[in-house]
Amino acid sequence: MGNPPELYHKILNIPKDTSPQEIRTAYKNLVKKWHPDKHPPSSKPEAEARFKAISEAYEVSAHGVFLPCRARLAANCAFGHCGVPCRAVS
Repeated sequence: MGNPPELYHKILNIPKDTSPQEIRTAYKNLVKKWHPDKHPPSSKPEAEARFKAISEAYEVSAHGVFLPCRARLAANCAFGHCGVPCRAVS
């Protein structure tokens, strides 16, 4: 991790002002499409690489690197869904 947010937006194919729900929807659609088990052996390396990039982009967005605050995702912002403290609290 450590890529610029613009790259993660491009990977997830979303605009910069996307809501958390739209990010999640984009992520779910892309991982279904690029899951390595759904591809033949000839295209499996590409699928694995894209799957990893999509997962990283979603993980970063879900942890608030380019979202202003996890409070947009959960009412209990202090420990969000994944246990990572919100930037506004920490």
